Amino acid sequence: MIDKLIDLAKENNIDLEVCSKKEYSAQIAVLNSNLENFYISNTTRHNIKAIKDSKCIFFVTEDLSDPDYIINELNKTFLLSDNDNLNRLSNNSYENRNKVFNKPDFKKVKEDLLSLYALKKDYSFIKNIEASYSYNSMNIDIKNKNNYMTDNTYSNYIYVSISGEKNNIVKSDYISIYTNNYDFNIVKEKVIKLLKYLESKFTETSISTNKYNVLLNNNVVKDILNTFISSFSTRNIDMKLSFLTGKLNQKVFSDKISIIEEPVNTKFVTTRYFDDEGTLTYNKEYVSKGVFVKTYNNLEYALKNKEELTGNSYGVRNFHIKEGNKTYDELIKTMQNGIIINRIEGMHSGINTRSGDISLQATGLLVENGVVTKPLNMIILQSNIIEILNNVIEVGNDLEEFNSIIASPSLLLHDITICGSL
Repeated sequence: MIDKLIDLAKENNIDLEVCSKKEYSAQIAVLNSNLENFYISNTTRHNIKAIKDSKCIFFVTEDLSDPDYIINELNKTFLLSDNDNLNRLSNNSYENRNKVFNKPDFKKVKEDLLSLYALKKDYSFIKNIEASYSYNSMNIDIKNKNNYMTDNTYSNYIYVSISGEKNNIVKSDYISIYTNNYDFNIVKEKVIKLLKYLESKFTETSISTNKYNVLLNNNVVKDILNTFISSFSTRNIDMKLSFLTGKLNQKVFSDKISIIEEPVNTKFVTTRYFDDEGTLTYNKEYVSKGVFVKTYNNLEYALKNKEELTGNSYGVRNFHIKEGNKTYDELIKTMQNGIIINRIEGMHSGINTRSGDISLQATGLLVENGVVTKPLNMIILQSNIIEILNNVIEVGNDLEEFNSIIASPSLLLHDITICGSL
């Protein structure tokens, strides 16, 4: 049917390309001992790129059974379109069908998630345990008159949120696991670790406002870095929406910071060998020892700015700060005295991507003489992304994947303002 559509488009003087994504997914969610939902879905989505008379338009559909209707809709859109979107069809060919999908027994996963509520026997403060599991596999095919590309991905994602109550005080926290291989033993181990930390949070206190040595947990670094990923795009830099505008090839961070993207590194859960426009992807470095050296683009902006194509029409994949050598425990000992921040809130309202300013409510732990002494609440991380990535003492070796977009290690910083209520 795709070939018929491409041929019909050619008869209408339209150059056409179809990016098809066939997705198989499973979703399981439980609340305490109750199953909330369990469903499996198969969907196929076709993203059509059409070029005619130097105009480029896009059309999305789940049904290719009526090519005449699609061509008619494209022609109507061309008449209404008035854009200068420089574009072209993919000129690459690529086939990768060597990945093995490890699909778990979904019924067992359901029983595993339901069994977590039995932990209430040992942790009586538990109020609710919400757990969800997602399995996703996708085949990506891109086809035009001259070229064909195919690739596939798959992943497992587990999320567990726990709330507890003591003396009418409620505390909550969560874990997430992104992996190729589902292993409930790892899930349960992380949940128990979370419960022990959650129990300590009932004695949380605050601190006085001051500058401190700060250890940002890898989960926190991920949240902050994720907000600023778009700052590395050619589009946002051109539109002056990025704090990095005007800073290309300048030193902006500590020389301990290198930021890379590795879409074709198989040590990560998912890889992508080409983007949704058929541009081949590759591993690349955006920040090299503190120097901002590269932006990412899609086909339109690469052609517009006469830049090298980077294969990022869908954004980034496996974007992360290059890990260091010290373990998390070694970072704590190196810090000696300071604050661990392991959770932040208010990402949308507390971060300005143009200026890089950060003001986020946080929770964490006080460290004295290299030992964790008490949990902290009612504190605010007050800083700037440039300050954070300039004030780096050490980068941890605890690189962790959180989704297909981003991974992160922990960062030990000096002289960071933490606002408290004491």
